[in-house]
Amino acid sequence: MFANKLPPGPTEAFNLNANEESFALIHKLLLEYGDIVSLPSVGNKPIQIIINHPDYIKNVFVTEHRNMQKGTGFDRVKILLGNGLIVSDGEFWQRQKRIIQPMFHKNVLQKTHNIMCECNVRLLEKWKSNVDRGEPINVTKDTCSLALEIILRALFSEDYEKISSKGESPFFILIEHVERDLDLVVKFNSLRKYVKRFMQDRVESNRYPDDILSMLMLTEDKITQQKMSEKEVLDEVMTLIVAAHETTAATLHWVWYFLSKHSKALDKVHDEIDHLNEDLPSFESVQKLSFIRQIIDEALRLYPPGWLLSRQVTEQIKLGDYMLEAGSNIFISPYFVHRHPAYWERAEQFEPERFSNEKTKKINRYSYFPFSMGQRRCPGELFAIIEMQVHIAYICKHLKPNDIKDQPIALEPLINLRAQEDLYMQAQHRHSVAS
Repeated sequence: MFANKLPPGPTEAFNLNANEESFALIHKLLLEYGDIVSLPSVGNKPIQIIINHPDYIKNVFVTEHRNMQKGTGFDRVKILLGNGLIVSDGEFWQRQKRIIQPMFHKNVLQKTHNIMCECNVRLLEKWKSNVDRGEPINVTKDTCSLALEIILRALFSEDYEKISSKGESPFFILIEHVERDLDLVVKFNSLRKYVKRFMQDRVESNRYPDDILSMLMLTEDKITQQKMSEKEVLDEVMTLIVAAHETTAATLHWVWYFLSKHSKALDKVHDEIDHLNEDLPSFESVQKLSFIRQIIDEALRLYPPGWLLSRQVTEQIKLGDYMLEAGSNIFISPYFVHRHPAYWERAEQFEPERFSNEKTKKINRYSYFPFSMGQRRCPGELFAIIEMQVHIAYICKHLKPNDIKDQPIALEPLINLRAQEDLYMQAQHRHSVAS
């Protein structure tokens, strides 16, 4: 028999969202009340429950997932992206996932691997020029440009060049306009006309290049045997453009920050790629980059891009010693779970070796979820990991980042967790280091 009382928490009401105030408040409440906290909402809205314990997280994402739907805080995302996979729910979401999931299988990723390599070759030349001129590298902006170009070329293949001028696409407003406000919504939605034009041209000419857009247009749901409508394809394309580049860019930002600060980790990366004996890692070789994968995993642990997840209860559920009524909003922050001292030794320290094959066996599987978990785990996870491994291996083959001096990191916890200021990194050619 479980009590109907709410978990402990403050009496003052506050509406949680992806912003700095919520980030600070969640931290404060978890320290004060423990791993499950109730927080009244402003305006007689449903109660908010913050959870920070692997057992509760398992309940929400796995055991009780059928009694959950997307929670609050996705209004701005929906205005920007439409009803894509990130914000949709129910049977429609299940159908979209069935169609989209195969597009990130390994046989498809082998084709996009070449795009990843080509884009990194161009980036390396740019970074080498920075080094030759003695100029710092804007890691934040350049990795964002890299990730955005990769997903655009994977989506549109040969059509990408039709809307690019001097190598830059109109979609690059996402880099210049970092605020996800209504001004960006208007500008970003105006870009749908390019995607619509590509789609119409492909239908009229019966020309379907081997890219993700063609797969979205042609793939039928294996259950209903129906294809996506034009609007549904558009929504998923816009979702992929934003989601696929922001997560990768944010993570690479932190990877370069850590590699510039931790010489022993950088030495291990150099040793790993030198033993690979390849300039650009082949698709088959990427899986051999085990320590680079550990670097990525640790960066995702300390700074998960999606720092706040939410679910809404649709049917009464049991959570620990409490019963949560339908309508209750549950909030989970991977940022704080990933730093929970009860589940992570030296939780605040950068230690990529904690993700070695032997040590991962000791990690509670419900204490690490940078790509979400359960049914709604990000289908593009492998795409992002391979993309980052290729980038780190290739750049580190040729360049050595230097320590970043006097640059304290202030966080900007909005829809994605970012640093408030761009990261600038000095680097040097590795051949000069070896000599």
